[in-house]
Amino acid sequence: MHHDAVIAQAHLGHAVHELLSQSDLSGDALALAARILDVQDTLSEWIGPASSVPPSGGAKSSLESAIHYLVLAADPVANNALAELSRVLVEVNHRGQR
Repeated sequence: MHHDAVIAQAHLGHAVHELLSQSDLSGDALALAARILDVQDTLSEWIGPASSVPPSGGAKSSLESAIHYLVLAADPVANNALAELSRVLVEVNHRGQR
């Protein structure tokens, strides 16, 4: 369902914002944000612009929310996004990002 993907896309925007607002000299947060932006771009080509949702409380929470809504979307495009976002979430957890 497109509505769920639109909500997921908004959560991805929050995750990017959270990652880019961190002080990270290694560049890891920037690299993760770029990967999320690639997924967000793919979703926007499929469904159009994101909606507006309140922040989830950090990059990890926002990614988890986006993944939840993409699961509900149950579409091949959403499934491709899920695969990449799952890998990003593993890296966020590994790096201890909030």
